[in-house]
Amino acid sequence: MYTSCLTDEEILMNFYADAFDSDEMVARYERNQIYDENNKLTPWSVANACPDLKVIMIEAPYFTNDKANYVKGTNVTCLHKGGDDVLDNWYFENGFHVGQGTTSNEYGAAGRNIDIIFGFDGTHTVVSKIDENDVQGYISKVTLGVDNEG
Repeated sequence: MYTSCLTDEEILMNFYADAFDSDEMVARYERNQIYDENNKLTPWSVANACPDLKVIMIEAPYFTNDKANYVKGTNVTCLHKGGDDVLDNWYFENGFHVGQGTTSNEYGAAGRNIDIIFGFDGTHTVVSKIDENDVQGYISKVTLGVDNEG
């Protein structure tokens, strides 16, 4: 029990110190080195440090605030260092994103569930380009979930 709140750094230091032995302590420390050479947290430093994680970056004129608010001009990048060089590392441009579900409206600034739309969804039409490591082409679907067939 603490008499004051711990900072993020103090919580992390406690996590290291609470390890069972020195090997686990070093492993915890090394696993948490997600910053770049300038000690900055970037999408690329996280992707490099966590190769099994998909890092999704969304660039848009503004972030949606409702499930009926379709934001045009949305670009999405996926970085996945441990994934397939072509299929798991891509960039889409000129799409839409929209709030998904009504409960997301209650999240406020904390975040929300979103739908990302590229192509034709029956209501909105947009041409999306995927740049797969300098191999440009047009595709119909990208799945960000787990492949349960393999």
